[in-house]
This record gives sequence, structure tokens and C-alpha cells, in this order.
Amino acid sequence: MSPNGDLKIAAAANAPPVDIAQPWVIEVMDSPIATVFNRTLGRTYQRQWNRCMEEARHGDLIEISPGAVHGDRSEMANYFNGLDSCMLAVWKGVTIRNIPGRGRWGLLAGDEELLTGGRSGIVIFSPQEIGGRFNITVEGFAFDNWGQFGDSSGIRVRQSYSIDAGSWNRYHTSLTLRNFKIGKRPYFRSASGVAGVAETMTIENGHVYDTGGGINAGDGQDHNFYISARTLVMRGVRAQRSRGNSANAAPDTDMDGHILKVSAVNALIEGCCFDADPQWGDNTHHIQAKAGGNFVIRGNLFIDSVRNQAQGRGPINMCKELSYAGTPNYEWWASSEGNSLLVEKNVFVSHYGRPMVYFFPPGHAYGIPAAQMSSVTIRDNIGMAPSTPTVLAPFDDSKWIANDPKGGPVWRANNSVMPYGANEPGFNGTPLKVYTRTDGPIAASAGEVATRRFQYPHGHVARVDAHRGLG
Repeated sequence: MSPNGDLKIAAAANAPPVDIAQPWVIEVMDSPIATVFNRTLGRTYQRQWNRCMEEARHGDLIEISPGAVHGDRSEMANYFNGLDSCMLAVWKGVTIRNIPGRGRWGLLAGDEELLTGGRSGIVIFSPQEIGGRFNITVEGFAFDNWGQFGDSSGIRVRQSYSIDAGSWNRYHTSLTLRNFKIGKRPYFRSASGVAGVAETMTIENGHVYDTGGGINAGDGQDHNFYISARTLVMRGVRAQRSRGNSANAAPDTDMDGHILKVSAVNALIEGCCFDADPQWGDNTHHIQAKAGGNFVIRGNLFIDSVRNQAQGRGPINMCKELSYAGTPNYEWWASSEGNSLLVEKNVFVSHYGRPMVYFFPPGHAYGIPAAQMSSVTIRDNIGMAPSTPTVLAPFDDSKWIANDPKGGPVWRANNSVMPYGANEPGFNGTPLKVYTRTDGPIAASAGEVATRRFQYPHGHVARVDAHRGLG
């Protein structure tokens, strides 16, 4: 290729003749700047995301090569509908993915250049704003340089507020997030990592780390995930907090929200890792089902922290939450198909005397009345009580659940408690996320169950057996 852009293609002397009268695509394989290719239309863009969105049609497939979509901040101006509150706007019902077999794409070239405004990373605009409900997929990306401070999220999915009150028409038909990694570097703040709604939401093979300390640091408004869906499926997700308490960071970097704060009619959460870091992470609950619903939480790994803000409350909480003003903090459809909770085949690590599953006591404003809960089952889990460091409280196997609205058993007979020391002798393999019992399977009250097992550092694999605590 000459400096003026002319391209010469030469064949070896002994090469067979071929017909080259066909479309050619020239792609830079290694560059700080990504190439954006609308595969459906056959059009290539570089540093022209707005134009790509303008020309795209609903249903198009857009592929992005490794690198950053934008070269500098000027390329992020004049977004859809005049809004300039994000680094990358999605206003068509499209599938956006990395090129199969290639690395992930990002947002802004030069991760050292952090934005200081209230920008979110990726914003998916609402059905009202883009003219209908669509199926949207975004996958194969990684970034940590979206706006600091303010109400900025890594990924924000907007809903329609002024139309169809009490209708699923406010939400997109489906949203899929897959094969991604987003987070914040030490002591930079944001609101939630992923925030928003869809009627059907699927989140797979993702890693969200160290988000928080957003609107008002320390007020519990920061979460790795803050999402709502009619149907939620979450698999192979690593949600991580490695810092965040004022004891080991500046006070304004407290991250005391939930790792997953979720409203769902029906939810399946399996093969995930919720890691608050035993010593330095800060959070409230690992999972809070804040609007009741029917939840299956299976085959996950939960790692608690001594700095947990919800003293006396455990990793999993189901409730019907109110806002600070005393009004319901959940959608109109909350509990529309009843309430139930199944927690099975999980591994709970580093307990500090807290129950694994927590309901608010009878009569509490956040409580779900017993008559509204169809079932609560806690079975075939492993609770690991550390012998080091010595500050940790012993695991009380009579407290798998607190304030069971169904008045069920303590679940001692249906779950296992085992100690571990510095080398985790009860499990084989390193790092800790490889957790197969060294002494073989334990009889399971549920029998064989098809589930997913978390695959470090993020991902999931199928598994069908009768082990307790598939983690």
C-alpha cells in the first residue's frame, strides 16, 4: 500500500489464476482505533459511530474489531436526540458484537484519559425515544473509562416514562449483554456498573468490578448491577468488590450498595461469582431481590467481607423495598406471579456470623407477608467457616436463614458446613474458584440437577450431578 492509498496485490509466480472481481474488505488487525463494520449493510466505519447508527436499520448486525470506537472526546458529541450524556449511544434495535474469535472493543482510546463529567459509558435509548420495542444485544466489549462522579453508569438502559403506564411497552423486548468486562480503577467513582430495564434480560460471561461511590458516596446508591426485568437469566458473571471501605480508602470512595440489586418477576441466577473480598470489599447484600418475585439462585460462589454494611444480614435478601420517602421502590409488576425462593448448590465463603438468606422480620415495612410467599427452600449448599484470620466469627449452621416467612426448618440437615484454613484443604485446585470437594460427592436432597458452574475468571460450564455446593 502506497502513502497515497493505492493498493497493489501481487501473486507468486506459480500461483493459479483467480477471479478477484468481488467485494474486498481491508481490515487493520492491530490498532488503538477499532473498525466498525455493519455486516448486514456491508459498510465500514472508523471513528464515525454516529453515522453508523444513523445508517443502521433495526435488526442489523454490527461487528467491531479490537480497539476503541472513539479516538478522542470530540467524536462523542452530537448524539441521538441531542443528548450528550454518554460515550456510545445505541438508538437502533441492533446486535453489536466483537468479531468472532477476536478480542474485545472499547470506547475511548487511551484509558488514562478518564472523563470527569457525568457521562455513562453505553446508553441504550428507550422504546419511546427510538420508535418501538426491540431485541438488542451488546457483546464483546471492555472499558473502565466512563464518567466519574454524578449519576454515571457503565451501561444504562433507559425506559419510557411518559407512555403506557403499567405496561411492558415501557421496556425493550429483550436485552442481552455477553462477553464483557467493565469497572473502575482504584478510587474513581461512578454509580452502578449496569443499570436499566428490559422485559427479558440475559447477562452472560461478564465481569463488573469496583463500581460505586456515585451520587452521594456512602449512601448505598452504588451497585455493580441495578436492573429490572420480567424474566432475568444471569450466568457466568463475576461481580467483584476489591475495595471500598473508608478504613482502607478515602471516605468518598465507600461502596456500600448491593452487588446485584434486582427486580424481577422470575429470575435464574446460576454459575456466577459474587466476590466482596474477605478483608477489603464493601457492600450490603450480594443479591437483593428488592421486589419479591420467583428466584432460583443455584451453583454460585459467594465471598463475604468483614466490612459488610448490613450487619446481621446475609448475602441474599428478598424483600419489597421502600424508597427513602416511604414509597415503593419497585415496579408496578412486583410479585405479579407470586413469590418464591430456591437457594441450592451454592458455596458461601468467609462468613461473619451472618445468615446466608435474610428476610426482614414480620411487620417490617420491607417484609413480604408469609401469605404471599409460596415456598422458601435452602438446600445442598456448603458454608465455609474460615479458621484464619482469627477475627472471623464461627459459622453457625443453625442460621442458614433468618426470619423465614414460611417458618421452615433451620436447614441444618440439608446443607453442609466445613472449615477451611490458609490453604483451603477442603477443596482441591487453585485458585479458590476451583471448588470440587476433595472427598467426593455428598448426598444431595434434590438429587441430580442440571445447572451451571462458574468458570474463573468469568464464564460458566454445564454440570449435572448430585454434589452439594457446585459453586
